[in-house]
Amino acid sequence: MNRITRAILPPILILALLASCARKGEEKTVAFTPERPTPADRITVRYTPGLSPSPLRSGSAVFRFTLVDKEGGLLAGEVPMERRGPAWEAALAPVELTPKEPVLLVCAFVDPTDPEVVDNNRGDPWVLLFHEGETPVAGARYQYYRLLAGEERLTDVVRVPRDRARALEELEKSVEERPESAEARFVRWARVLEKEEPDKARADSLLAAARAEADQFFMNQENWTEPPPATEGALDLYALIGGETLRDSLTDALIARFPRTRFASSVLYRRVMEEEDRGRFAREMERFAREHPDAKEAEEARTYAIYLYLRYLGERENARALIHEGKPVERFVLSLYAETLLDEGELLDEAEETLLRAIREEEGASPSAGEGLSPAEWERNRRETLASLLHLLARVRETRGDDAGAAEALGRALRDLPEQATPDMLLRAARIRSRTGDTEGALEAYDLLARAARPSGEATEEWRALWEAEGEGDFDAHAARLREEGRAEAMARLDRRALRWPVPEIRFLDTGGDTLTLAGFLGRPVLIDFWATWCGPCRRSLPHVETIYETRKEAGDDLIVLPINVWERTADEERLAGVREKWGELGLTMPYYLDLDPGEGVKTAAELFAVPAIPTTCLIGRDGTILFKIVGFDEEKGDEEMRLKIDYALAR
Repeated sequence: MNRITRAILPPILILALLASCARKGEEKTVAFTPERPTPADRITVRYTPGLSPSPLRSGSAVFRFTLVDKEGGLLAGEVPMERRGPAWEAALAPVELTPKEPVLLVCAFVDPTDPEVVDNNRGDPWVLLFHEGETPVAGARYQYYRLLAGEERLTDVVRVPRDRARALEELEKSVEERPESAEARFVRWARVLEKEEPDKARADSLLAAARAEADQFFMNQENWTEPPPATEGALDLYALIGGETLRDSLTDALIARFPRTRFASSVLYRRVMEEEDRGRFAREMERFAREHPDAKEAEEARTYAIYLYLRYLGERENARALIHEGKPVERFVLSLYAETLLDEGELLDEAEETLLRAIREEEGASPSAGEGLSPAEWERNRRETLASLLHLLARVRETRGDDAGAAEALGRALRDLPEQATPDMLLRAARIRSRTGDTEGALEAYDLLARAARPSGEATEEWRALWEAEGEGDFDAHAARLREEGRAEAMARLDRRALRWPVPEIRFLDTGGDTLTLAGFLGRPVLIDFWATWCGPCRRSLPHVETIYETRKEAGDDLIVLPINVWERTADEERLAGVREKWGELGLTMPYYLDLDPGEGVKTAAELFAVPAIPTTCLIGRDGTILFKIVGFDEEKGDEEMRLKIDYALAR
């Protein structure tokens, strides 16, 4: 489920009015004034690209940020910046943007003319903790810990990379500076109890102290109007010291006492999430959504259930019943349901109605607070989703024999959302327009296809026949010119977006257990794909990586492909056996490698490359710099985009 969450920013931000200000000490890439602001302060942000390890090279800049409140709520936004000598400046007033007091700010800088050109400090964006005097405000360090531990994930531009050591440092500081923070204390207890293997005397002492900590928390529950945010952490602490029965009975009592609270729905939802059997999981999700229709998690529960019924369980009628209830679900499962009907060749009228519903909902959607996308990011995601829905609608109508309706859907997508056009969309538009007698429109679509991708031999011959029937002139010269123009545009675009970050020195293992270094492969373009056996998108992307490996090898290109397994839940021989088994299941033949197991003082390849999520693919140039870092897998656009990026790396 790869639907990206959304948020929007109220238009209250202002540009900085100060042309310059006094600064003490060494100049920094990013400077905030005041240096330790309170949430009530108006903050001036000064960005000096010339001092950055990954500078923004453009004639304009936007300040992109996410505010995090003490409960983990998110609000993202962006502010245009003004040039001030060698630097860019902007200003914002956090308390004017959100009713909840923010505790920290995470930021980066973006080229407004090309949102993929970003300076986010080589993938480790700048973080500002709000203060009360000399001490960070309550919740600031704890929320920073959650970001570093991967418990909260922001969007790609401002996503903080996982770092175990830094996360634990922030947790310790949080407890030291704010001993009243029950959430942080319970998390620290959990880390200690999970890690420690002391002698019996020390173990008994730890268990007694942990029990006392949890007991103390619940002593005043008679005065609660609802369970406080740290309640789940305290209950989990009982389980860690062997008190599962006490935890469960206390949890049930609290749910009975506070049935319509955030705590009750959160705990019940978490219980469902722990179900490992997919069938039971789907049915429990469906039951939860029906019994708690107003809970924050209800839409997600319905979406999970529909997804599992369709993708894994083959229970289309159960999915259909949930969809027909008309209650909110993520649009991607409406699309999945329509595509399932299309693949089965049944109920095509219903598939069309489902897609029209999804399109109406997407067009009427508005950003929701707390979902973590800036206005520009939210709008790009909306346009991408609309284009995908319109393309699928065209496929359904084409299958029904309604070429006119299919042409209308595609025409709307290409007219209103031209930047979202994919090669498949353009080819379908060209063929349908040709069949409906719109020769001019068909030739236009073929021209766009030639500029965007390499048309297949069959598509090229169809294009040639249409071109020559119209007596347009020398087809081969026309096609060659469009391909060259498209390639030149793509290479110029990639040259702007190339990161040119230095490559970290990493170590990893081959299947024989020998340690290798990345330095041994540099001097040639290298594609590193970070993946795990349990990761669904990784399993879908790896066959595409295999195709790259095979086709580039056959072409004689000197590209090196290194699929590196990371983040497994097992270690040593058990891990290797699991990876080998998955490789066989997927029918892969290219060599694969394993990241080092994390441990005290060990920096893994995933950490050194600041991998925020998987799959993540890094393309390294001959000069030993990271040219591109791609997080996630796009089945529709990914192959063509990766081909162009590899061509760029090979040509440099």
